[in-house]
Amino acid sequence: MRNHVVALDGLRGVAVAAVVAYHVRPDWVPGGFLGVDLFFVLSGYLITSLLLEEHERSGRIDLVGFAGRRVRRLVPAVLLVVLAVSVYIGANGDLGEIERARRHGLATIGYVANWLFIADGDSYFADVAGPSMLRHVWSLAIEEQFYLLWPLMAWGALRLAGRRAVVGVALAVGAVSVVLMAVLHDAVDPSRAYFGTDTRIFEPLVGAALAVALPLRSTKPQWLVRFGAAAGALWLLMLLLVDDQWTGFYLGGALAIAVVVGAVVIAATADGPVAKLLAWRPLVGLGVISYGVYLWHWPILLVARRDSWTGSVADGGIVVSSVAVAYASHRLVERPVRRSPRLVGWRPVGAAAAAMLLVAGLVVVSTRGTIPAEAVTVDEAIRAIVDNEPAAGDGEGADEVATTDPAAPRRPIVVALVGDSSAWTLGGGLVSWGLDHGPYESPFDPDEIVLLNLARKGYRLAPGATIDLDVPRPRPDVDLEDEAWWRDTIATVEPDLVVALFGLSDLQSREINGDVIEFGSPEFEELMSSAVTDLFGDLAETAPVIVLTTPPLIGEHMPQPVMAEFFRNESAQRATTLNAIFASTAAADDGIAVVDFAALLCPDRSSDGSDHGCLLGLDGSPARHDGVHFTANGGRLAASLLRAALLDHADAAKHDAP
Repeated sequence: MRNHVVALDGLRGVAVAAVVAYHVRPDWVPGGFLGVDLFFVLSGYLITSLLLEEHERSGRIDLVGFAGRRVRRLVPAVLLVVLAVSVYIGANGDLGEIERARRHGLATIGYVANWLFIADGDSYFADVAGPSMLRHVWSLAIEEQFYLLWPLMAWGALRLAGRRAVVGVALAVGAVSVVLMAVLHDAVDPSRAYFGTDTRIFEPLVGAALAVALPLRSTKPQWLVRFGAAAGALWLLMLLLVDDQWTGFYLGGALAIAVVVGAVVIAATADGPVAKLLAWRPLVGLGVISYGVYLWHWPILLVARRDSWTGSVADGGIVVSSVAVAYASHRLVERPVRRSPRLVGWRPVGAAAAAMLLVAGLVVVSTRGTIPAEAVTVDEAIRAIVDNEPAAGDGEGADEVATTDPAAPRRPIVVALVGDSSAWTLGGGLVSWGLDHGPYESPFDPDEIVLLNLARKGYRLAPGATIDLDVPRPRPDVDLEDEAWWRDTIATVEPDLVVALFGLSDLQSREINGDVIEFGSPEFEELMSSAVTDLFGDLAETAPVIVLTTPPLIGEHMPQPVMAEFFRNESAQRATTLNAIFASTAAADDGIAVVDFAALLCPDRSSDGSDHGCLLGLDGSPARHDGVHFTANGGRLAASLLRAALLDHADAAKHDAP
């Protein structure tokens, strides 16, 4: 039995090494994401084996004891990671990151993060807004949900009809899950099928069925051990041959992989070459702390990337740091909690609930520290502006609007910001400009400025699916709703100035009704010019419109190689083309002006775009943590660069007002 356990620890080490390699160097190990499938099958096998052994030994299953063991094993480490991420993002993130860290942190604590990602439309494979530091916890959520449901199902099956019923339930539910994965798979973005508990639960159930057919302590036939060795070699080969765009994964491929890794698990529990290889001490040691390595490596990787740590030395540092932090967590927190003699019966569950509530409170506090106290919601601000009444804010909705003097009874200068997620993060800097304005010459009181941040993630000017990054994201319904909301809100408020900024999506080619419209083609320029004229022309009928030129994007901070290459080789030239369209539109409409934000933010650009020459944030770190979206300090830097131009236009709007 001891060798079996040691070999399974080694198998965990292989799985986590594959996942870490995939995240750090996806070009080297494109199929490393299959390590998660191995974890799922192994978890189903071990959990079911333990449940069956307990039932054989005592005739019952202690569900409370099972829950206590799972809680002691899983909760302490994940709470540490959630708290660390929340504190870091609260201190260093932009407003979008801070809001996301709060929501993702709370969802992680509740082990429902995978369903939140699905509800939000987050993509596992392409998040150009910068991937969440807690994106990887989706798999932990699925495992915890499995741990909650499967013991009850297995217990009920054993009571009704014995072990055969357990196999029947596992196969029946697993078959439904396989069908759901195929049906719910979307070729544009398969994240729904990838994240869903209903679409992934067949993998641990494959392990569960194997645990009934080939118990952990049983002797395995030699032909099966040899088959497991061949299956292991095949799985290792797949790490190099498949990638995360493999459509077949969702159409039966994942089931085949689950069977393959199931064979490896069985071989690891029998005497033979697979078990001996997996018992290699360094691999076993990695497996023992694999849970912590999985939890810590992703946030460590993203911190390194946003600070421009790239290359082989940096990658090695990421791996070493992840292992070191995971080892410290294991020795100082996880192991003491698991071995505590006081945590028996219901006590682990109660202690975990209290700890989860405490950390949830700390997450909320740590991700609210940078939000202005005077902030009010958009609806409150609109009502106050239209009714010429003070807006009494209490801090809610700070990500949408802020005012420096909510008690002022007179109408302030109102600036409406529209655009995509780049504009939304820029809004954080503009809010700071209003709250902490600093010295500048202006004929009006700076405390009269109100910013309405109406920008939205994913919005784009031209319709259709964006396709150049191999991550098309057709969102026409959302776009139309947002555009209508912009127009209605701006018509209601009648702001003194509208500021617009657009970025990544509008630098890409389009696919509309199956037809591809290449960026830079006459058809694309006609499409974009029409969209720009329509939107900005309509807005200019209500208030002067300032269009900020799109700055070049910087790919050094993007973990996805395809995006980094696009940013490095394409974005600067494409931004120039898009900005020329803005200029021609402004030349034809007196109500539209262009401010060369690109030149302000990136004053040392070379003509071929090879040297972006963009400024750093006020703290010396990158102003845009992922090459697109502004950090808090980067937003304040951008606001300081734009201050004079926007104030000139705001002053003119105030003087021209009746």
